[in-house]
Amino acid sequence: MSVRRRLATSHRSLSKRIRPMSNYDRNAAAPGVSANGATAIDVGLRAFMLRVYNYMAAGVGLTGVAAFLTYQFTGPELLQSPLMWVLMLAPLGLGGLEE
Repeated sequence: MSVRRRLATSHRSLSKRIRPMSNYDRNAAAPGVSANGATAIDVGLRAFMLRVYNYMAAGVGLTGVAAFLTYQFTGPELLQSPLMWVLMLAPLGLGGLEE
């Protein structure tokens, strides 16, 4: 068998196995998908992620309340004084102490 014939034969057999991109199915072999298409959900992971997101939402809410109360009690006077720079830059100075 000549080299050309072997290449042509292997090319034909290869083209039968490859699906065209128009029929490409991204989820053909996805793990966790059953035959009817239902996705298995890890209940423990979902509970953990909900707990993380709830803590994050509570932290953002607490920060907003603290900022609102600080502004209500000090007013614009604090923001127009040099003490404003101390309050804004203090977290940068305190960040180096956590080693």
